[in-house]
Amino acid sequence: MILVETEMILHLELDTNDVLSFLVASLAHDFKHPGQTNSYHLNKQTELALLYNDRSILENYHVSETFKVLSDSNNNIFSNFGKSEVKLMRKRIIDMILATDMSSHTKQYTSLKLKLEVQNMEKNGASIFFKEVETPSAKFDAQQEILNYTLHAADLGHNAKPFKMTRKWTELIMNEFWDQGDLEKKEGLPVSFNCDRVDANVPKGQIGFISGIIIPTFQLLVDMFPQLEYFVINAQKNVEEWNKVLASS
Repeated sequence: MILVETEMILHLELDTNDVLSFLVASLAHDFKHPGQTNSYHLNKQTELALLYNDRSILENYHVSETFKVLSDSNNNIFSNFGKSEVKLMRKRIIDMILATDMSSHTKQYTSLKLKLEVQNMEKNGASIFFKEVETPSAKFDAQQEILNYTLHAADLGHNAKPFKMTRKWTELIMNEFWDQGDLEKKEGLPVSFNCDRVDANVPKGQIGFISGIIIPTFQLLVDMFPQLEYFVINAQKNVEEWNKVLASS
């Protein structure tokens, strides 16, 4: 939807391989999610934590499991592409999925915001992002950064949808977090952030998260692609709705 609404394909000069990579990464970014966060796996030193050396544990797992499926001849959607094409698409997919790790949020946001400010980027199109790009490799990296950020934002996107949908997703996510917190208490592990059902204040937490993370995240997308302004409007309305819930609780 974002690709179509923003004409991102045109503005970023993406080819069909880039689009396919983006779609695969979008579909696979949470593939086989076990229901616990990276902090749980890190603190428990699970097999996944040991396998991926404590770094972007679940994101690496999602990537690995995705390519295991695609390596089967019955599932290999890349079988008719050349080796160099597959190599670049694999790089695209890996980078995008790893970029959904929230631990990299600040770095991604700050880097992209600074570059847009330095390059005096205009609204109504991100193609100006390439005005100082001189090599195919540099162009690839510039495209990648925006693709990474776009998927990362979309991964958080339920907070920028209409409140009825936002509230339902929040309930589902919080129940998953609380189940993790219960497990952590049972196993004698530190209870991860936002995972303790005892002292949870969901409306207050959502107000802070949407105001501090979601609105700035999507505003940066809007700076590149004004067609997405409705996401920021939805997020602002959701803050208002959560304030109403908080006031009535």
